[in-house]
Amino acid sequence: MQVKDLTIDELKTLIRETVMEAFEELLPPDEGKTVKENLKQELLATRKRREAGVTNVSSQEAMDKQLRPFGLCAGEFRTPDDFDAPLPEEISNAFEGK
Repeated sequence: MQVKDLTIDELKTLIRETVMEAFEELLPPDEGKTVKENLKQELLATRKRREAGVTNVSSQEAMDKQLRPFGLCAGEFRTPDDFDAPLPEEISNAFEGK
């Protein structure tokens, strides 16, 4: 399986599991550091899934993904001349929570 074949949910799961595995390696439990309860639960769930042999896509499979060639959409759309123009004030305010 290749990354291009994943659904959005499968890709999110792959990323989440990879991050959780990295946390598990980087935060040994016996160093007296505290972590939030939800992170502990995610780490435990990831460990249980891995111990049970449940995997979605291996890291190696994800890395084997063939890159898409440049220019697949050449000529299919045009970037507007005002692409870099400032956003309208109401949209800008919405992004800033105003």
